Amino acid sequence: MKLEVELRNLQNLIIECQKCPRLVDYLKDISKHKPKRYRDWDYWSKPLPSFGDPDARVLIVGLAPAAQGGNRTGRMFTGDRSGEWLFNALFKFGFATTHSISKSELKIKRSVLKMRSWRPMNPPRVEPF
Repeated sequence: MKLEVELRNLQNLIIECQKCPRLVDYLKDISKHKPKRYRDWDYWSKPLPSFGDPDARVLIVGLAPAAQGGNRTGRMFTGDRSGEWLFNALFKFGFATTHSISKSELKIKRSVLKMRSWRPMNPPRVEPF
C-alpha cells in the first residue's frame, strides 16, 4: 500500500513537471496545431505518467514528447505508429495478451517515458538540465 501511495505521488510530480520549458511549450504548441484527423480531440499536453505494475521485471522506456500519440491521449505508446509497433512486438513475444493497444493487458507491467526530449532545439548535452 505504501508503494502505491509513493508511486501515485511520483506520478503527480511527473504530470506537473515544468523543468524543461522547451518541452512544455512544444507539448502545448502541438495541441494548438493539430492534424485534421485530431482537430476535435482535447489534448493531454502534459508529461506522461508511467503505467503498469510497480513490481514489473521488465521496464519499457520511451522518448518524449509522443506528439500526436501520448500527448493527445495521456497514455504513452497509444495513438501513434510507435505504439502499434510496440504492442504488436509485445504480443508476438508473449508480453501482452493481444496486439490491440486499447485492449491489451501487459505482462511486463511497467512503462515509462525518458525525461529528456530529442525534439527540435533540444540536442543531447553532457550536463544535466
